[in-house]
Parts: sequence; structure tokens; C-alpha cells
Amino acid sequence: MPNYFKQQNYDDAEYELSQFTPMIQSNCSSVLQLFLCSLYFPPCAPRPQTTPPYRSVCRAVKENCKPWLKKSGLKWPYKFECNTLPDPHEKACVRRDGAVIKVPPHCQPLNSTMCKNLNYIYVEMPNFWGDNTQEEADARIQVFSPLVNFGCSPSLRVFLCLLYFPPCVVNFRKMIPPCRELCEDARRGCKPALEGAGFPWPGIMKCSQFPFYGKNESNVCLKPETQTTKVPNVTQSRSQCQALKIPMCRSLNYTHTILPNFMNHTTQAEVKRALKAFRPLLKSKCSNQLRRFVCFLFAPFCGTDGTPLALPPCQSFCEKIKLDCGRVSRWLANLNCSRFPSLSRKRLCFADPLATMDCIGRNSRPCTVISSTSPIILKCSSPGIHFTIDAVTISRYN
Repeated sequence: MPNYFKQQNYDDAEYELSQFTPMIQSNCSSVLQLFLCSLYFPPCAPRPQTTPPYRSVCRAVKENCKPWLKKSGLKWPYKFECNTLPDPHEKACVRRDGAVIKVPPHCQPLNSTMCKNLNYIYVEMPNFWGDNTQEEADARIQVFSPLVNFGCSPSLRVFLCLLYFPPCVVNFRKMIPPCRELCEDARRGCKPALEGAGFPWPGIMKCSQFPFYGKNESNVCLKPETQTTKVPNVTQSRSQCQALKIPMCRSLNYTHTILPNFMNHTTQAEVKRALKAFRPLLKSKCSNQLRRFVCFLFAPFCGTDGTPLALPPCQSFCEKIKLDCGRVSRWLANLNCSRFPSLSRKRLCFADPLATMDCIGRNSRPCTVISSTSPIILKCSSPGIHFTIDAVTISRYN
């Protein structure tokens, strides 16, 4: 004491803090208690000084608790002005995990748009390539922007950012490289796409120059956990259907999609950028079903039976597209179709609409899809009946 609000007395601080009990009990933010306690009862630092919470901790609480405050008819307390709280490079403060830190003066706040939201916010320059400023590094990393947007590997952006904008680690002055495993994962996914466009994997990013994770205690490296590119099974999703806003896919007679998609994109803006790479391929006319396949992969059809459900393309559909278009696209030629399911009673997927399909039931017979647009028309074998389907309901097991 005194605390952040200049209160000298423990009881005064306890009384004022107790006013926020309903807010704490609402569990509106996982860092609310840390935020409040570090303001009213700041940790005792090595030197007599107040150690308030990070500015980012304040902003996280404010954003998380906004719905609860609105529902309760309350406003964000005026005395909790986030902009008045320090960042670690300005003053010692309390981090999200409760640790008291102060960022060394050689650390710089991360300014790169491409490298935001990667769990570090301070960098150390020059980087691995000798760029002295973040402006130089940003100009060089933008060369890889189309490949990052293409989504060939979720490891690529992390790998590039660790090279061009190396994290500034407190109490560790040596620059820490990315691990070889991270480099190899990025190369495995993106080298075929680069070669398909006529470019080799850059020599300056040769993976053998980076150390393996945990192999030698003297060789420290960074290997953040990355998302898997494996296509998930068709199961219930916590995501919600959202209106489809991607022009390339809106003409395929479905109006809602669900994200993340099967390439791990989380927003439709990301999907739009990634789909730009397919425009030349679509013009090649290698398959008149390519657009359908790509859209179901990048902007999955969202079917519901009370819970949103993302439906992938079928394995047979993938194999057909790969056969037709693999010669003009290295990315498609290397696509692993075994990741996709085969159609069954319990595993739904989208097949090539021009293929013959088997209807399930006592009187089932092979039916050929004559029209895949609404209304859907099926022509079935003997006795040669045409079925016109005006509406389709898709559920997990039907």
C-alpha cells in the first residue's frame, strides 16, 4: 500500500473491492480477479512501487465482461480507464498469468499485421536476416503473403514471423530461432504449392540450419503448437452457421457456411484471400465441378438438424477432381484424399453431383442426378421414374 487508487488502508480497499462481487461471481472473464486484485491489492515489488495490471489485461476484461455489464444495466467503471495502465516496456506491471515483469529497453512492440495474435507482442531487432527495422522486415515478409493466405500450412505464418520478427524474451539476450520441426512442417505443406507456381523453396529457409526441439540443451528453439490440417470427422460443431458472403460459392445454391473450414481458416475474409489462388485454375476448365469441390472445402455447406454441421467433400469426389486437375495444379496433385470420408449412413459428405448415387431404403435403386440446382432432379433405373426434390433436409444420420 498505497494501491493504484492511492488508498492507504486495507479495509478501505476491501470495502470498495467488495462492490464487484456480483461481477466476479458472473465469471464473465478469466482474468477479472487478477485485474481487480492487482489494482486494489498490488503485489509487493522488489522496490517500493505500485505494480498495476497490463493494459492488455484491462482490455481483455472490458471486452469479456461487456455482455454481462449490458445485461445488468451497468457501464464500465470510469476509474478503470485502460489507456492509463502501462505496457511492460513502460513500467513493471502484472501479466495475465499474474507474474510481475518489466520488458527490457531493447524490446520493441510488435507492429507487423501478419504476425499479430501469435502470443508474443514484443520483438528484438535486427532479425535473422539482418533487417534493422520492423519496416524493412515487414516489406520482406509481404513477399510470402499470397502463400500464407493460400493456407498451404498453418505452420508457415508462425515460422516466417519467428524469423522476420523474433520474439524479445525477458532475461534472455540471445535470439531464439524456430525449431527445425516447425520449418519442415511449413515446407511439407507449402513446397508443392511454390513449385506448382514455378518457384523453389527459398534457400535462406533451408530447414537444416535450425535446431531440433529438445535435442541439445545448448540449442534453444521455438516450436509453438500449431493447428492440424487433418479434416475432422463429421460430428457436432460448436461453431454457428453464418450467411455465405463469398461470391465464388454463392451461386452453388447454398446460402450458409460454417467456420473454421477444413483448411483451418476462421473468417470468410481469410477464405476470400485464399480462394484468389484458384482463379487461374478455374479458368483452365480442367473440371466443371472444381468450383463446387473448392467451395465445399473452403466454405463448407452448413446443414443443421438443430446443431450446425459442416459437411466435407467425399473421398471419391476428391479423387475425381485430383484425376482431372492434378496435372495443372501441384496443390491438388498432392492433396491427400484419404483424409475425406466416404458416404454412408453415419458419415455424410458431398459427392460429385453428376455421379450415380444409391438411395437408402427398402425400394432403393441407383439414381443419376440430372440437375443439381434447385429443384434437384433424379432419374432412377427401372421403372425409369423421375423424382423431383423441391427441398432437402440434411442431418447427421439422414
